[in-house]
Amino acid sequence: METPAMPCTLPQAYEIGSLGTGMGAWAQQIIELRSTGPNALTVETLRELNGVYEASKNKSSGWSTTVDIVRDVLSVYAEKTVAWAVSDDDIDFAKMREEKTTVYFSVTERNLKKYGPLMNLFFTQAIRLNSTVIPEQGGTVRTVRFGTNTNWP
Repeated sequence: METPAMPCTLPQAYEIGSLGTGMGAWAQQIIELRSTGPNALTVETLRELNGVYEASKNKSSGWSTTVDIVRDVLSVYAEKTVAWAVSDDDIDFAKMREEKTTVYFSVTERNLKKYGPLMNLFFTQAIRLNSTVIPEQGGTVRTVRFGTNTNWP
């Protein structure tokens, strides 16, 4: 978010996480480049990047395990179709009750475990943004339909 030229997306987070143990060197480079000047990062961001750098230097800290977990959790965003689907804002979740919106998921049963967290993220965002103002308090009433297809050949 502090780097407008770089997308603030989960696929971008995966790209950084996929550096593995090289994340420490990446963090050090960003700290050196962005500590001062017109594009300086906030104190909070610099502190967190420094934490990444310091942890990567300490081989007994479990850093490689942490990196493996990050890479594993975000690996679904490495796929180009997933990265494409989540890197834009085709659906305005806040307007789902105002505008007719249909969303389809086509996931094979074999891939439910892999894509389940992504589907969960979608539904969580949709529900959260559409339940802040209920119809009785002035919210628009509109049916939101979600469809899934787990019988794909």
